[in-house]
Amino acid sequence: MVYNHELDKRGVEIIYDAVRKYSYPICFNFPAGHIKDNRALVMEQKTTLQITPTTVQFF
Repeated sequence: MVYNHELDKRGVEIIYDAVRKYSYPICFNFPAGHIKDNRALVMEQKTTLQITPTTVQFF
């Protein structure tokens, strides 16, 4: 079994439909979770996400 962490288009639509009414930023395909390249964000810490159509950086 191969695990693919990328969401398909339908998965993104389901999530977006559920959260688009809120004013917080939404970021898909961010490398966090149970994957080898895990870049989890620290809870309760200020973090800046710089999002472009092709990249996501955080500081």
